[in-house]
Amino acid sequence: VTKAPPILESWGTDAEGPNTSDPILAPGFLLTMSSLSDRKLNGDFRVDFDGNLQLPYDINVNSAGTTLSQFKKKLLTLYHPFFKSTPDIDLRVKERRYWVDVRGLVRNSGRYLAAPNASLDQVIALAGGADKETPPLFARIQKGSKFFVLDLNQYYGQGEDHTQILGWYGGEIVF
Repeated sequence: VTKAPPILESWGTDAEGPNTSDPILAPGFLLTMSSLSDRKLNGDFRVDFDGNLQLPYDINVNSAGTTLSQFKKKLLTLYHPFFKSTPDIDLRVKERRYWVDVRGLVRNSGRYLAAPNASLDQVIALAGGADKETPPLFARIQKGSKFFVLDLNQYYGQGEDHTQILGWYGGEIVF
């Protein structure tokens, strides 16, 4: 018996519910930033596929692996030179969706925002569905250096009762 790759051991579990007060930021999250003393900082900003955030005053910062509170501290440090005193910045998660890059035998390859618990079927549908002329037999799902291959005949052969093994973390590539 082969052991599942480490990513599969927790894949699909919702470690952080939507009401987590200090979530770990992920590619695709939409953040709302506000400041009473500088209106230029007010707005919504989406974490890109690589975890970066492009913010006012040409601030480009990576949020990968940080919680909301850790990221806020990072922003306070980055924006401190723009203020006479400690900056008053409020930061909240406005929307939790995840960037997933869908490639290969689908109608419209590209990056799509998926719901946290979207099934593989739903993610493939975002890309226009599987190619009808050459339907894929396998799906490779990769996050960083970790990946696993899924036999689609076996996956779909389980019908509506098949277990949804996926829970997105943001930044995955589905091929």
